[in-house]
Amino acid sequence: MVERLGRGGMGEVWAARDRDLRRDVAVKFLPRDADASPELLNRFEREAVAAAQINHPNVVTLHERGVHDGLQFLVMERVDGTSLTDRMRGGPLMELAEALRVAQEICAALVAAHQARVVHYDIKPSNVMLTADGRIKVVDFGIAGFTHTRTAFSVAPSTALSPAGTLEYGAPEQFLDSRGDERSDLYALGSVLFALLAGQPPFTGANGYIVLRRKIDEDAPPLADYRPDVPNPVGQLLTELLRRDPGERPQTAGAVHARLERIRSAATDSGQMQPPDDRGAQRWPSRTIEAPRTPPPPSGDPRHADTLDRTTRYRTTAVYGALVLFALASAVHVWYLIDWQWSTGWDGRDEAGSAVIDELMPEYRSKTAPLLIAQLLTGLMLVACWLAWFSRVRDIAGQFAPGQVRHNRSMAVAGWFIPLRNLLLPKQIADDIWHASTPASTVGEAGPVRPPMAWWVLWLVTFLTWPLFWLPWTETLSSGTEVVPGGIEDDHVFGWYEFEPLTWVNLALHIMVVPTAAVLAHYVRRLTARQTARLDTHPPDTFAAIPPVQ
Repeated sequence: MVERLGRGGMGEVWAARDRDLRRDVAVKFLPRDADASPELLNRFEREAVAAAQINHPNVVTLHERGVHDGLQFLVMERVDGTSLTDRMRGGPLMELAEALRVAQEICAALVAAHQARVVHYDIKPSNVMLTADGRIKVVDFGIAGFTHTRTAFSVAPSTALSPAGTLEYGAPEQFLDSRGDERSDLYALGSVLFALLAGQPPFTGANGYIVLRRKIDEDAPPLADYRPDVPNPVGQLLTELLRRDPGERPQTAGAVHARLERIRSAATDSGQMQPPDDRGAQRWPSRTIEAPRTPPPPSGDPRHADTLDRTTRYRTTAVYGALVLFALASAVHVWYLIDWQWSTGWDGRDEAGSAVIDELMPEYRSKTAPLLIAQLLTGLMLVACWLAWFSRVRDIAGQFAPGQVRHNRSMAVAGWFIPLRNLLLPKQIADDIWHASTPASTVGEAGPVRPPMAWWVLWLVTFLTWPLFWLPWTETLSSGTEVVPGGIEDDHVFGWYEFEPLTWVNLALHIMVVPTAAVLAHYVRRLTARQTARLDTHPPDTFAAIPPVQ
């Protein structure tokens, strides 16, 4: 080992010397604590398998994978140079000739990767190395996908801990239910070329949620808005690469590589490769520049107002309709329990003979068994629905701000069985969702909560329904025997229900569920109304821009 080159979430990279083959190499170590993280181990193995499939001068070469003293490691080609991120940060805007050459070499790496049935999924400036002699090396296949069955992988999963790419450069389909394919790499290539020429990615925003929404809802801005000196064929190619629909993009990396070659040749012949006199002195921006965008509809637009009115009306109807149904179910259940207790008595006397018990128990079991089975099945269905809804909300919020949602599934389930925790947990998880979707420039305000709101309300109602199943729908028969001299049974009294302090607590929780649901629903409605008004007055595009991606 010679020196440490870098350190990150995936471990450390060291410069080293291979004494047997007498060559310089780079060694990547997975941190020891990663043994407890199956995701990191999977990414490490995925990177090794993906890189091993490709043999191309524009892709970093993998020499070996192994384990030493409990440390997982990869031995790779050593690349002496800097990343495109460093190049963008430390120098003037890239000239057209150099930017097109860089894009063409990245595209050549993608041609080789796609021929090996490997999809990179994370092409961005920090994963592209610029060597000392000017060549390009594509690195980091940690979330690569495979389009064949010869490996143990299909595509990399998209989770809150391991997003499916980088929001500023990845294709929109990578962050939706469909993971994407080779055309997603071409979108990322277009984003990188756009950033090299314009000084920033095509889509920016105050947080990841805004970037994603813009990618899904808007077309990419024309490069001419930033660089009017760039030839039209370059802008046209970028427009096609950055199409939202993968079917409207160029379909293969080979086709893009050929177009880049033609553009470079034509620009060289026409003299357009020469930068303007003042271009060489222009630096990369120290802050993100927002491209011109179509202004939002005026607040007085009747169509706009009508849409907002309908949205608000549907949301309010759904929330309060669900709460009314829930309140009715709760009231019927509580009334049944109270009526049953008054009609069966509170003294809980427990003096029945064993013969009477033996005679009545079969009939009792035959009547109560279906109810208990129905209660069990209903409870299991609620558990399944609740976990599905909670998982969906957590995943959405995790995409907005990975790592900001504190509650995992096991914590949420455990909260069910702690009475006070049961009432507080929904509010805490709601706070996580609002904070995760709140732009950094609007701290204290409600975040853009529209996407997770419907899922959260469904989950809330399901979650708060759970206390209705704390008490059995039928109480177990409580009985005893008092034997008098001579063996004659003196009295036979069945205590169907013994009223204890715990019962009062359970009933109180049953009743508290309804106002708690109403308060939390009002909380959701108020936050959403505030955010809707704020977004209508100040659209997301006007939020302060995030710093350039490092």
